[in-house]
Amino acid sequence: MLSCVGIFLFATGWVRNIFGDVLVVIFLVSSLASIPLGRPWMRICAVGFISVGVESFQSLGLVTPDTHWVAHLVIGSTYDPVDLAAYALGLCIAAGAERLWAVQVQRPEDLGVVGAGDTVVSSETLKDQARLLVHSDAG
Repeated sequence: MLSCVGIFLFATGWVRNIFGDVLVVIFLVSSLASIPLGRPWMRICAVGFISVGVESFQSLGLVTPDTHWVAHLVIGSTYDPVDLAAYALGLCIAAGAERLWAVQVQRPEDLGVVGAGDTVVSSETLKDQARLLVHSDAG
């Protein structure tokens, strides 16, 4: 988050353009993961779809110099195919971070490696076990 703010406030030129686009995509995927909303591949696809949609919208030229500054900040005003490459790089980094996170918290269902013989404990099962522990300690 601080890197996004730092780039927004202090960087200029291509550094802000490229790294800003990479970081905004990573930030969006991370934000969706913090809720948690959907599976990792769904979050990455959704952010990719939104990013390409916003960039495509920019190609229509509907955001003019007279448009409100928030629209310039959120949507942007100029189409640049390099932005699409920066979004793709950000999505690759976010996918790697999602995979690394799944390995660290040992969630094989997020890795796509769950086989027929694997035992996967759902979060609901863990919640039920925690409730039993709390109720047994209370009495």
